[in-house]
Amino acid sequence: MSRSGAFAGVVSISVSADYFSDFFHRMAPEIGHVAWLVRADGQPLARDPPVPDPPPFAPDDPLMRATELADSGVLWRTSRIDGIERLYGYRRVLGYPVVVAMAVPRSAILEPWLQHLLLAGLVTIAAIGALSIMTGFALRKTRREEAALIRLLREARHREDIEARLRHAQMTGSVAHDFGNLLMPILANLQLLQGKLDDPKAPARINDALTAAELGAKLVRSLLAFARQQPLEFATVDVNAVIAGMGALLQHALTSHHRLVLELAPELWPTYADANQLELSVLNLVLNARDAMKESGTVRIATANCTLAGEDNGLAGECVAIAIADTGPGMPGEVLARAFEPFFTTKEKGQGTGLGLASVYGFARQCGGSATIESTRGNGTTVTIYLPRTRS
Repeated sequence: MSRSGAFAGVVSISVSADYFSDFFHRMAPEIGHVAWLVRADGQPLARDPPVPDPPPFAPDDPLMRATELADSGVLWRTSRIDGIERLYGYRRVLGYPVVVAMAVPRSAILEPWLQHLLLAGLVTIAAIGALSIMTGFALRKTRREEAALIRLLREARHREDIEARLRHAQMTGSVAHDFGNLLMPILANLQLLQGKLDDPKAPARINDALTAAELGAKLVRSLLAFARQQPLEFATVDVNAVIAGMGALLQHALTSHHRLVLELAPELWPTYADANQLELSVLNLVLNARDAMKESGTVRIATANCTLAGEDNGLAGECVAIAIADTGPGMPGEVLARAFEPFFTTKEKGQGTGLGLASVYGFARQCGGSATIESTRGNGTTVTIYLPRTRS
């Protein structure tokens, strides 16, 4: 139109369809794509790759239906030209009745994924194979070690059985020897007394026979206490009263060069034990202390309430402690380690059976308690009996 409003002519601008095809061909030459430029009524304007006389898109074609619902989107569509299923992405050109669509075959999408999946699968299979081989080696090694451990356990049990038999033989020989020594004076004195009761030496011989018999009975009690076969008569016991009542006996068991000190804690808890066995255990420990101190020294008996937390042979809870300490030379480490062993003694032959400390330990364990030894060279020895508190 001119300035005066008169018709001045027509200006026409056109774009070749080949330009469209060339553009998409250069942009995506390797993925087997299809590009469409379609008019809104379904008439194809351009296609890459080009085909001669492409048929128009029917109104019910999935692409045309989709463009009626939305200006852009994605859909799967099977081509009527080559029958290949492709994934289409489309968009309307703003202001124009034209749709641009770009399609990629399903195979172009899936093949790279399948290739990566195959590679990952191969790597996984190789890793599983390597792990299986390593697991096989580990299992074979474990089975060999398990077999070796079983053999070791069998050998250990066999050795323990042999050691137990040896200890049994040693115990049998030691007890037989001690009983033989005890029976000899009994038999000898009784034979001398046959028909000679009016002999002025008869009372002494009877006394010797009784002493030997009492020692034999004590040996039997020690054996039974150690073996935990001797029935105990349990009752609520006042430990302070038991020890105080033994004062004269304990002092008599010591020599005139030994001093006895009692340190009995006030308000001591009661315990549940056999009073007679408690007396024998205390007497046994006092005699051991006397023998350890030789010519002179002090034996100290102390009682106390205490609460243990498993530090002494796993014993835990409220207990009554009875400590018998001496001022003797103490024990070397190798002796201390075996002090509670039955038939272990440092005394000369015929002077001890080695059952004293073992019977004390056995008595404490029968009562539900324990016993410990503390000793160092030059600082004496302390044996402590722990008996559980009773509230009855």
